[in-house]
Amino acid sequence: MKLHRILALCLTLCMLASLFVIPSAAEYSDVADSHWAKKAIDKWSGYGIINGSDGKFYPDQNITRAEMAVILNNLMKYKTKSVNTFSDLPDTWYTDAVLKVNAAGVMLGSEGKIRPTDPITREEAFSLFARALGIEPVTGHQIEFKDRLEVSRWAYTTIYAMIRAGYIHGSGGYLRPKANLTRAEAVTVLDQIVALMITEPGEYTGDVNGFCIISSPKGASLKNMFVFGGIVICDSVADVKSVVMENVCYTGKLLCRDVSEDGESAELAPDLSNEPDSGDSVVVDGKIVYGKEKLDILKDVPKNTLKDSCFKTDSKGVITYNAPGVKTVQGIDVSSWQGEIDWKKVAADGIEFAIIRVGFRGYTVGGISEDKYFKANIEGAIAAGLDVGVYFFSQAISEKEARQEADFVLSRIKGYKLKYPVVFDWESVDDKSARTAKVTDATLNACAIAFCEQVKAAGYIPSVYFGTSKGLLDFQLDKLKAYDFWYARYKSDTPRFYYAFDIWQYTSTGRVNGIEGDVDRNICFKAY
Repeated sequence: MKLHRILALCLTLCMLASLFVIPSAAEYSDVADSHWAKKAIDKWSGYGIINGSDGKFYPDQNITRAEMAVILNNLMKYKTKSVNTFSDLPDTWYTDAVLKVNAAGVMLGSEGKIRPTDPITREEAFSLFARALGIEPVTGHQIEFKDRLEVSRWAYTTIYAMIRAGYIHGSGGYLRPKANLTRAEAVTVLDQIVALMITEPGEYTGDVNGFCIISSPKGASLKNMFVFGGIVICDSVADVKSVVMENVCYTGKLLCRDVSEDGESAELAPDLSNEPDSGDSVVVDGKIVYGKEKLDILKDVPKNTLKDSCFKTDSKGVITYNAPGVKTVQGIDVSSWQGEIDWKKVAADGIEFAIIRVGFRGYTVGGISEDKYFKANIEGAIAAGLDVGVYFFSQAISEKEARQEADFVLSRIKGYKLKYPVVFDWESVDDKSARTAKVTDATLNACAIAFCEQVKAAGYIPSVYFGTSKGLLDFQLDKLKAYDFWYARYKSDTPRFYYAFDIWQYTSTGRVNGIEGDVDRNICFKAY
């Protein structure tokens, strides 16, 4: 997720004074007060992330791969370690750390070796930091340093991402990727990336220019924070729900080692069905009858005038609509659940538009994360000639959070040409721990309006997504009629919804060339 805010913004870190105290650092006899890295060395030795030996730090010595593993393990507090199958990894003081960062997918071996005592190169170290913190590679750009051709192909896109984020710097126009990293340089890179280390419970607030790492076993409360980086909840946090976030926005990922089977953080909600198969609504005696509900017809909301007889479903499950004067377009919507997509094949299969997930808010802690495939998807779709729109999976519980989500989306789509809407997708989560469980219909509608108005003010087309139940029972469509509607109903050859809509999501099990597995298919009735 990369938020383009004015970088000249005066950032402040307004921590409660009693909490924002760096522990006392060790005094190293070989780190003079005038040493260029002394401040970072003192800071991170105070946190116990780095250590010296016999009263010395050896700042100008090369750091080994094993020593880097120890630093990353101290930082991330990993619990799980891999089985030692490396022929060059003895049972010694760094073994557990190496196996833990290996289990986390951060330090990888090759041909049965992990080279623990080798000095680590600058590009290797940069890549380890990126893997540990979930900094996604950025493709399609050129590194501007004079020695960019020396950067290994496997590290190029990751290092570009680190440079763009301002986490690593060269000297005199050179990056020196193959040079060995010194201990002082390693601590300095750490200090440039991680802006806030939370080791004690309490309330934290204020803007943070870098990553926020939470290792406090009892969690912490983050309020009114803008983090120009990601947020990491370490293994040492006993219960992820003890990390409470209120009005917190961040530009990287929310990483939590308490992961579910699909690899997403356990607190992050997946795309849910929104009850799209919840049955028909019919009109009886001037009322919309839906289940046991009898609802007044909203006179100000346009009626659906599509004719059932004009819908056709082919042998592959593709639904078309053929009626005089009505032009339709076939599309899909995608997220990280589709994995890597071959967009050229998608376009060749008759798909003309794609609505792409920008990100989502978690349903327990409530953190915001960017969809890990957003950038690849939107750039790939546009390059293949598709028209695009975007959606955000919301779990907002207030207008303030909805506006925060809109700002997040707007920051991500800046610079991309969107012909299709920016969609507010708020869905119910069937989980007792869901923070949205007690959201009232009034609050839900206020959230939708707040999101859409923010989008509209930025010059984009706002839209609201819903299934039959949400559209009839929860959303007040007469208050949302100024926005486009994206309607979801599956397992039916016709939409059968009383009110008009612009796009119909008619299946979640569609098949399209270029995508492995199922994908949502849509038909659009509006000439965007």
